[in-house]
Amino acid sequence: QQGGTTALTITGANATFAGTLGSTGKITADAGIDIDNFTIDGTTIALSSGDMTLDVAGDIVLDAGGGDIYLNDDGTGYGQISGTSGNLTLKSATSNKDIIFQGVDGGSQVFTALTLDMSAAGKALFNSGAAFAGNVDFADNAKIVVGSGDDLIIKHDGNNSFITEVGTGNLYIESNSIMHLLSNDIRLMNAGNSETMLTGVVNGAVSLYHDNDLTFQTTSNGVQVGRN
Repeated sequence: QQGGTTALTITGANATFAGTLGSTGKITADAGIDIDNFTIDGTTIALSSGDMTLDVAGDIVLDAGGGDIYLNDDGTGYGQISGTSGNLTLKSATSNKDIIFQGVDGGSQVFTALTLDMSAAGKALFNSGAAFAGNVDFADNAKIVVGSGDDLIIKHDGNNSFITEVGTGNLYIESNSIMHLLSNDIRLMNAGNSETMLTGVVNGAVSLYHDNDLTFQTTSNGVQVGRN
């Protein structure tokens, strides 16, 4: 005691300090330390109630020697951040659950800007389009598919390029001004690519066909009409 104030009370194996404990050396507590609602024991820091705030004057550095940072909700894992061979991996740990990017617009409205569907055949779903400063590259035989019924397909098979309308509607190519179709050899074929309807060859003839028979053809002197 000092001045009538009890600074330290020892009861059995326990010691209770009434004021501040100052130490110039290391404090060892093998059974853990309780600080208000915090319990520090071994490799675990537990908070019995409320939120925990990390408020530092500088930066917050997470340094995991094992390369993984796990995100849990009441003991159940839902996310993982990993570093492997210098790469940063962001993983959704729950089967078939998505990774969602949200923001605030207008000061209060929360909206989803991007959803990454994490199923095996998952896609990136943008809220309102996407803009790219460079090229968008597709592998051979990869498809650009448009329409809720996958109606319009654009692809390149390594040799040829295709624009295919597979829905029930028509394919329209529109222009408010002159439309240029640039090619040295133009062929208009049937859907099965087995019958010719029209051909046009640079420095050569423009030919029209009826039921796959040539019936009209331009020549250097004019036109030639009649079947083959």
